[in-house]
Amino acid sequence: MTVTTLILSLLCIFECICVPAIFLHVRLWVVVLLYVMAVLVYVYVLWRKKQLPAIKKQKSDCAEDTADNSWIKWKWLCILLIGFQLILVVFYTHIDDDDAWYLGTAASAYETGEMFTQSPYTGNPIELSAGGDYVLSPLPMLWAVLGKLLFIHPTVLAHSIVPVFVLLCAYAVYYMLGKRLFHTPKSAWLFVLFLSLLNIFGYYSTRTTGAFLLFRSWQGKAIFCTVLVPLLFYYFLGLCKEEKEYKKDLLGIYLTMGAGCLVSFTAVSLMPLLLGAMAFTLAVGKRELHLPVKMCGAMIPNVILVLIYIVAL
Repeated sequence: MTVTTLILSLLCIFECICVPAIFLHVRLWVVVLLYVMAVLVYVYVLWRKKQLPAIKKQKSDCAEDTADNSWIKWKWLCILLIGFQLILVVFYTHIDDDDAWYLGTAASAYETGEMFTQSPYTGNPIELSAGGDYVLSPLPMLWAVLGKLLFIHPTVLAHSIVPVFVLLCAYAVYYMLGKRLFHTPKSAWLFVLFLSLLNIFGYYSTRTTGAFLLFRSWQGKAIFCTVLVPLLFYYFLGLCKEEKEYKKDLLGIYLTMGAGCLVSFTAVSLMPLLLGAMAFTLAVGKRELHLPVKMCGAMIPNVILVLIYIVAL
């Protein structure tokens, strides 16, 4: 198991615990307790099966490209640009109007211990249906839970800590994708450099990937478009190119789809369309349906959430 799949698994576990807890009107401290217990059990099982991400030093990229060391300068240039973006997201945090809902909901749960019972706008009691699709994709509740565990207010957590984590995860995914697309470290770092420049100079609209990543990365739709979509494409490429280890990439697709259910209901509705297009492409390219059908099984949580939204909300 890689660090990426471990993080995705933890997001999926939270979705499975939090959504039923919201409908059962369970208090936040119970969700914190259940989540900690579930994570401990999950980590223990991985440890027993010796599937935890390895801590030992991995084979260096240098061994893969010893004939050409020119990629090292591009690596350090990428690191400098990523460091510049980290300074932006930490010290020049952007205050978005959506914070009135995203962080207002997290702060309300953090302070009152109840989820989706008070309006983040007025503080007045509200019905569960007023929470809309956020009830089914409760990322703000994750910030509230992490705030309780780390003794940090969700507003501080979301504006000062989460952007660092999301930005580093995004560029790690971009590097993984670059390696899978172009095979060499030099090409991968050039790919990361290109995307980094696009993000830095991407504020020609409030809805570009760069704007989401640098201005409101604590919001679910930002994580969806900057991390999960490239990650889904990464695993899809693995299914196309690496038949021997296709199960790892198939598992990655399932976990990515599950994580998308947590971060944003936009991901719940759009990721099946993207996955369906990928499955169709794979079916046409390989002229077989076995693997594409398995891919489509990852849409089941999305279908369930859409049905709950239609019936219950």
